[in-house]
Amino acid sequence: MEITREIEDKSRYFEGKPGEDWEFLGMKERERCYLSYYRDGQGNYHHKSVKRKAKYNPYKTEVYMRDGMEFARVVNKKTGQPIAI
Repeated sequence: MEITREIEDKSRYFEGKPGEDWEFLGMKERERCYLSYYRDGQGNYHHKSVKRKAKYNPYKTEVYMRDGMEFARVVNKKTGQPIAI
């Protein structure tokens, strides 16, 4: 089932586990969280949010000095090895 604008407008936020008689309607992805929509036994809509995990960046930028000049390179965080460009 697709989550319509009407369902979004009428739904109420809740925390915890959904009720036993609640029907799962679907999920929507937002920039920072996932929204799960439910319909209870009386026809009312409810939603809850779950925070998304941050994407892991395996690289970092190192700045170092050599012969009085400043240089930068991108290295792997775990191994410390520079990446080949």
